[in-house]
Amino acid sequence: MIELVLGWLVVSAVVLVVSQTVPGVRVKDFGTAAVVALVYGLISSLAYTVLRLLTLGLFDVLAVLTLGLGYLAVNVGALWATDQLVEDFEIDSLGTTALAAVLISIGGWIGKVLIHAIM
Repeated sequence: MIELVLGWLVVSAVVLVVSQTVPGVRVKDFGTAAVVALVYGLISSLAYTVLRLLTLGLFDVLAVLTLGLGYLAVNVGALWATDQLVEDFEIDSLGTTALAAVLISIGGWIGKVLIHAIM
């Protein structure tokens, strides 16, 4: 449970850093970044689950065959949906959304690896 909370806090911090370094991404404060991380995580998890069910478990194979474009599409879609749902979170364009999704995913992955190494 503690790893889940730490992971959420790490992704929240990554969202805040991305908002301050990528032009076109705006987050009001850390509280909003925490809401963004929560909503983004829920939407991503739901989307991956639905896609795995619809493709009879072959989504991961298809994503690898397309060199990760399937994962990128899901992450961009989830971040766009998060942008629409969270009031004090704004992203200007699709290209900016794609860049932010990649950076948040990489930052979250690095955070997850560090948390597992520490715990």
